[in-house]
Amino acid sequence: MWRGAVMSNRNKALLLAFASGLLSLGMEIIWTRLVSFTHHTVPQSFAYVLFAYLLGIALGAHVGKLVCNRSEGNDSILWKVAGQSLIWSAAFDVIAMAIYAVAPLNPYGDAIYLLVAIALSAGIKGVVFPIVHYLGSMRGDAALGASISNVYAANVAGATIGPLFVGFVLMNLVTLQQAMAICALAALLVWGIVSRSATGTKHKWLAVVTAGVLLAGLALADKHLLIRELVANEHGREMKVGYINESRHGTIHTLEMTDGSTIVYGENLYDGKINTSLVNDINGIFRVYALAAMHPTPKKILVIGLSGGSWVEVIRHFAHVESIDVVEINPNYLDLVKHHAEVAPLLNDKRVKIHITDGRKYLKQHSKEKYDLIVMNTTWHWRAYSTLLLGQDFLMSLRNALAPGGVVAFNTTGSMDVFHTAAQTFPFAGLYSNFVFASDHDVRADLRQNVARIVEVGRVVSAKQNADEAALNWIAWRVAMTPIQLPSEVAFKRPPEVVTERNMITEYKYGKGFLH
Repeated sequence: MWRGAVMSNRNKALLLAFASGLLSLGMEIIWTRLVSFTHHTVPQSFAYVLFAYLLGIALGAHVGKLVCNRSEGNDSILWKVAGQSLIWSAAFDVIAMAIYAVAPLNPYGDAIYLLVAIALSAGIKGVVFPIVHYLGSMRGDAALGASISNVYAANVAGATIGPLFVGFVLMNLVTLQQAMAICALAALLVWGIVSRSATGTKHKWLAVVTAGVLLAGLALADKHLLIRELVANEHGREMKVGYINESRHGTIHTLEMTDGSTIVYGENLYDGKINTSLVNDINGIFRVYALAAMHPTPKKILVIGLSGGSWVEVIRHFAHVESIDVVEINPNYLDLVKHHAEVAPLLNDKRVKIHITDGRKYLKQHSKEKYDLIVMNTTWHWRAYSTLLLGQDFLMSLRNALAPGGVVAFNTTGSMDVFHTAAQTFPFAGLYSNFVFASDHDVRADLRQNVARIVEVGRVVSAKQNADEAALNWIAWRVAMTPIQLPSEVAFKRPPEVVTERNMITEYKYGKGFLH
């Protein structure tokens, strides 16, 4: 009975083919998330990981072919090498990511290290692919073609399930470092099933030690240790990391500054500060206060992007507001807001409705809705997919969602091409600090003539902060007097271009690039 229950070598080969596909593509997702985090989500991050991964798989497959050729038909040698590859795959991924988290690298050293580390990670796994074809095929048998097809099918199934499972399921349950540890343990588990008996003593000990470290890490270590080390490596170890939230939607963390302020980071990029005070303006909050002067009765407001909640908390104190639709793609920002008393009240305001979805999708699904104010405080025009929010197609959607006399405000993040695109899309578009104020009419007079509205909002928001009335009036006057520049009044360093989803110039042509 026991002998009949033992897995045949052919079935072990199919399991190994499935596992090699699953673990290879699953780890590619983890490497992509890691590199995207450290390289501030520039679009080249994925391309760089893909290049390194394909290079590694090709080199690994070549090594695997050489092993097959030199084995001279000795299956035990092949099982031994396959087992060693699984063990080294688990051990190397742990070591490579640990070194990367703490090593102070310049941009070029970083790029070289990632190329080598990712290629080796993929290459060690790639060694298995030709070996498993040799082990799983029925050599000299009429069913040779069918047996090879089965191996291919198992590998493709694993390669399909791997990224889906890791990216959409595992990353929503555990942190990045835990996902890496689980994948490494899965490699050791597969080794234990298919190749343990063919493995030498030294590699068995390596497997045991690696498994012990991984299990201890999962049970005892800070689950956000990898992110903390990466942040400390970039910002300095004297910086205090406060809140951290990791999920498939991305990573949110905060830095607690010595002056008591909290800086919010989304995917390791500045995403604002928690502050609603106009008098103690540490986050450019004056730009949203200015909007209070631009519309006499903003009853219906759309905010695209919640982040730390500071902007929504101010906007909900505008006079005449009846409803605020907030669109946020990452639901974990709500948890961040709950942790900060200054902005948490917005979650209990019945007028505020938070929609967890994509901004483009929301506007398509609510194409008949019209808003008096639309506010979008996006960050960094060079991030991956930023064109989807800053391109002319989306700006046209914002224009169509405006009620007559309505105003759109959004962050150019320093891109003159984005400002130029707005000027080509709206009847009126002006540059206020780094923001665009756009509408169907010139809003400059509205800003200058309605200082009292800014003061009133500032007074209500600052009621709990004991703000100085004279300082509030002075700053509100400065906000109203800050000029809104027309395109003809802005000195462009080069001829500006219209941003579209086809050219994606903010991300690529004029983007930050991988080496930054």
